[in-house]
Amino acid sequence: MDEVKSIRILSHGKVEDLKKGFKLEDGSSFSVFVRQKKINTMDSNVLLTCKLIGDKGASPLPVPIGDWSPAMITEISPGAISLDEYEVYWGSGKVF
Repeated sequence: MDEVKSIRILSHGKVEDLKKGFKLEDGSSFSVFVRQKKINTMDSNVLLTCKLIGDKGASPLPVPIGDWSPAMITEISPGAISLDEYEVYWGSGKVF
């Protein structure tokens, strides 16, 4: 059962502010779902400056628009994506 939990989203929320960046309270990894607020392009991905579980520092990562990213993100950098243009949701395999 633990294996199933690790590949399922058990907790989620909306990233409301990126002035100070975003990370989960306990430092757990999470995935993101990026949604365009206005469909004005046919872009299939957007760059998100973030740190993955195996990274030493943050760097731009292409993430899909309209689908969950397979990346195991630990932190989104301040101002990493425009929250005026996109809604960003996080999902984790842990219960919070």
